[in-house]
Amino acid sequence: MTKRNKKIPAKVWVAETEKYDLPFLLESCSGLLSDKEKIRLTRISNQDHKINFLVSRYLLRTALSECDPRINPEEWLIENGDFGKPYLQSAQSPKNLQFNLSHTKGFASCLVVEGYECGVDIQAKNIDMNWEDISKEILSDEEYTTFQHIDDYIEREKRFYQYWVMKESFLKGIGVGLMEDMKRHPIVFFTDLEHPQKVVYKNDPFKWGGQLIDMPHGFFLGISVKQNCEFNVNCKIDVDLKSVKVVSGSCQIKI
Repeated sequence: MTKRNKKIPAKVWVAETEKYDLPFLLESCSGLLSDKEKIRLTRISNQDHKINFLVSRYLLRTALSECDPRINPEEWLIENGDFGKPYLQSAQSPKNLQFNLSHTKGFASCLVVEGYECGVDIQAKNIDMNWEDISKEILSDEEYTTFQHIDDYIEREKRFYQYWVMKESFLKGIGVGLMEDMKRHPIVFFTDLEHPQKVVYKNDPFKWGGQLIDMPHGFFLGISVKQNCEFNVNCKIDVDLKSVKVVSGSCQIKI
């Protein structure tokens, strides 16, 4: 049983995708991709989607090697589950690294947790999205009532995106994504000064916990970790892929 006073380290890396053009990424990332990833890349026709894919995979592989330097970035064996959730082949790393990826227009993010399943979601505010109508589709009755009591329009819009990233990070963590009804997983945002970013999932038999991560204006990032104790978050918001040093047996990510 996990001790209550144990603090699980959750590491988050975030890179700004618009800093990089496709030629740089192809040159820098191609040597790190598996054959399956290279095939998947050829099937992506949209250039922005190609950039998102390459930044995400580059970020993931170098992040994993930062967590376990015994394995080079190109050596990680990454598979996809039934609903597309990526995972490492079993027993590749004795650290039992769990991870999840997300990207939106402008940023890509990677979450790595040792020994605990996890999920991450990042979203950019979309001026074309009818978030008020969508809130009725993703919030439970109790959540929607609380949501409607937020008088300030800007704060209510912010809370919508916070609900969205937290619910999706949880669903991605359990491996079902949006195919699972968001309404079935109500959450509670802590409002005390000691834990302003903390989230608890109600009616959750698996004991997942969540946390919002501070992002630049207009972007929202949430992580969820399957745990029955507190977890610490080490977050690198602006990873510069051009300064990532990858050498045999080690990897360093700098900001």
